[in-house]
Amino acid sequence: MEISNLVAADRALGKHISQCEWNSRLQGLQDFNTRPIKEKIYRGDNEDPERFLKNLASSVPESVKLPIISYFRGIGFTLDMEEFQIFKVPLSNVEGTRHYNVEYANYTFTWNVSIIGHGAASIHEIGLPLHRYFHENPLFNIPYNLIYDIPENRAVKFNLPATIKEPRNIPFDDSTPKKDNITQVYAASASFEIKVPMIWMEQVTPVIEEIEFMAMIVKN
Repeated sequence: MEISNLVAADRALGKHISQCEWNSRLQGLQDFNTRPIKEKIYRGDNEDPERFLKNLASSVPESVKLPIISYFRGIGFTLDMEEFQIFKVPLSNVEGTRHYNVEYANYTFTWNVSIIGHGAASIHEIGLPLHRYFHENPLFNIPYNLIYDIPENRAVKFNLPATIKEPRNIPFDDSTPKKDNITQVYAASASFEIKVPMIWMEQVTPVIEEIEFMAMIVKN
């Protein structure tokens, strides 16, 4: 059985964040706007926000330029629909046509986004447009690739919508690290829920083949 990979959801959210427009005329954001995405938006891996901020801040300014945005997905999740939806899909490979059941369901996961900078001004200059952007653009697409033929590396592509839940009510709270040998580093963080579509795909025997097999048993 193949299942959609949540790393695709992480990357899709990062891309969605990167499409926010910040004021390029503000002096504090000129460097931020000109940097490549990979040097200003970072994806974590179930890291504690305070620990991540401390580790990141301890490396400034040698390896990381501020301000930046970091984000990660929490561990918990909940089912966000009453029942799974099942579709039957025929797929072809060198051996012929195979039949698959594709199950679809929405789940809710929690993501954390942190804005880290040298002062409150840069955090507000990034955070306020980002908050407005989430409110106006709560939907973004997640591209999934589910492999159904490993030797031939054939995959089915799904492009499914995810939804940021209640974007208007996302609070950004002060998450500045304690000043343990760390200076001039401040942060604001927000946790919010996203409704994410998940897909399972499993090969099945077509109904017509099952009927023919039963008829053969009865005949014999």
